Amino acid sequence: MSQENFVEIPISFSRQGSFPLDRYSRFDNMTDAVDYVENNGACYNGQIISILDRETEKYIAYIVNNGQLEKISDPAVTIVRYV
Repeated sequence: MSQENFVEIPISFSRQGSFPLDRYSRFDNMTDAVDYVENNGACYNGQIISILDRETEKYIAYIVNNGQLEKISDPAVTIVRYV
């Protein structure tokens, strides 16, 4: 990483809810995730994102590598739906 794109911010984050801090770290379908990887300038190599698998209703982790998504986990998280 070049130094001109580097900023040190001496603060921490405290979660205020059960949602990711990075809005581009979790996707509810593969279509939106692929669109993000292919078309969003915020996407970067090495980024880890989670995508919902509709069959298992669990999130699966992927890593972005040269504009492609590579699966790095099996279904990991069960979705709890509150009614």
